[in-house]
Amino acid sequence: MGAGVLRELSSDHIETIASCEGHLDHGLPYPWIDIQIRPSEVEKLEQERSDIQKQISDEERLLETKFPNLSYNTFYDIPEGENLKNLNEKRWFIIDSITQIQLKCLEPLNQLLNQFYENHKTSYDNTLIILGWGF
Repeated sequence: MGAGVLRELSSDHIETIASCEGHLDHGLPYPWIDIQIRPSEVEKLEQERSDIQKQISDEERLLETKFPNLSYNTFYDIPEGENLKNLNEKRWFIIDSITQIQLKCLEPLNQLLNQFYENHKTSYDNTLIILGWGF
């Protein structure tokens, strides 16, 4: 992966965390660039998700103590697990909200890639694509 790609991303205010040209003997066998998208609204939602995750863990521990013979998945099926179920639904709603914000933030990068490939015809296996790995 050329330094030019990283310079171009940096000039467009896209923060890169790590990159690699790929290795055949270890790691990933293809080039990759890890970017971070952390707008302030995502930071707030991440904190909210973290708080709810702690509540979920606390609720699970409580149910494990109260019902030691039940499996984790069964907690969602008993009346006492209603709060756990509600917390988990809130957590997934927040995760979905974060994903939507991050995808919207990727639109400028998608536009850059589209512009680049309009002028640089190449085969699919030589095309940079965006994967929502951490979403």
